[in-house]
Amino acid sequence: MSSPEEYLHRLSRYTQIDLDPEKFFRLYSSLLKEGGKILPSRYGKIGSFKITTSEGERILREDAIVEKVEGVEMTISEYAKFRLLQEIQKGKRWRWKKEQRELLEEHARIPQYALPIRMENALYVDLRSAYYGIYSRFLFCDYLPNRYLKLPHILPDFRDLESMKAVRNSVFGLMRATKGIQYTYHGAKLVSIRNVLYHPSLCLLTYDILNAIALEMVEKAGAVYVNTDGYIIPYEKYPIALEIALRWGFDLKIEAQGEAHVVAVGCYRVGEKISEPYRQNRIKKEHYFRALNTLSDPEWLMKRIQGFLQISEED
Repeated sequence: MSSPEEYLHRLSRYTQIDLDPEKFFRLYSSLLKEGGKILPSRYGKIGSFKITTSEGERILREDAIVEKVEGVEMTISEYAKFRLLQEIQKGKRWRWKKEQRELLEEHARIPQYALPIRMENALYVDLRSAYYGIYSRFLFCDYLPNRYLKLPHILPDFRDLESMKAVRNSVFGLMRATKGIQYTYHGAKLVSIRNVLYHPSLCLLTYDILNAIALEMVEKAGAVYVNTDGYIIPYEKYPIALEIALRWGFDLKIEAQGEAHVVAVGCYRVGEKISEPYRQNRIKKEHYFRALNTLSDPEWLMKRIQGFLQISEED
């Protein structure tokens, strides 16, 4: 794993070309139509904010830059990786076992639930900064469901990212990715990638926490819709939903209120908050769906999480 300094140095060696969004997407589209022929190496890649070629060119959209460090301009994912490398350097490298990877890839999923229904008065609420709230506390954890949760003695400091939502979300993505899109002379394909930042312990813990909260939201707060960290609940159940979120160490944010209609996962309306599939009437038939499952017993997990949160508050 490279150090933050080595990563900065590697970025600085590229010849940087900045294009306005229109020119960038015109170039991006033409490259895709040609099968990515700008790439003489089959290991090259085209991203949504940058195009990196094996000739040492780094073609960026002008609005892609989120931060500048020691003269090096960085995109969202680059700055996220840089900050993650910095925290690892201050703390320690995590290690993982084959069993943890197998559990993550084969069994762990984000919580999703849809009960087709119409409601006169509902709320769309979500956990405030859910992924950030977990990795900023448990970055160096070691977790195997129902077996152990070894809590970190070192806490990372990502407070500078609190106002940078896209970067915050990208940090978790960097630790989860095992697949990437590769562009070759023959088009694009999904390939396995070697990710030195891969962290199945943290990802397993994240998915288990989100599923445990989702189960409580459905069973105690009457949620009729769940997608990751967002919930549609009856208006009168808000105090219960807030209590659930607070017990797990999160705040709850109200996104919308009003008449609600749940059709399927990703297809809903709550007041003025309308998903695109609902707006476009893309899903015409109502579809019940439930994928809520923790790999650990929720009570077992709750005791360990709450114990850590109490220690953190005292510190």
